[in-house]
Amino acid sequence: DSPWRKSLSDSIAFGCIPVLFSNDTDNVAPWFWGDWKAAGRVLVDRDDFVAGRVDLLELLGSVPPGLLRLMRETLAGHARRYQYSL
Repeated sequence: DSPWRKSLSDSIAFGCIPVLFSNDTDNVAPWFWGDWKAAGRVLVDRDDFVAGRVDLLELLGSVPPGLLRLMRETLAGHARRYQYSL
């Protein structure tokens, strides 16, 4: 897998909130993310997840509705900035 995989930009373009497990992926293309990255994705500590210290369904289910709304609005307003083509 590559931090630069196209599926990340495709997911964002379709309005999906990306769930990232790698700092490498999180640090990809800062010029596309701009200042809205923190409100446009969920970053899960990979080591904690692999070690079983993070229950992904529980974590994602615990995101407050207001924050989900903010994340969706953020993606809707900025997703076009993230698109790139090969």
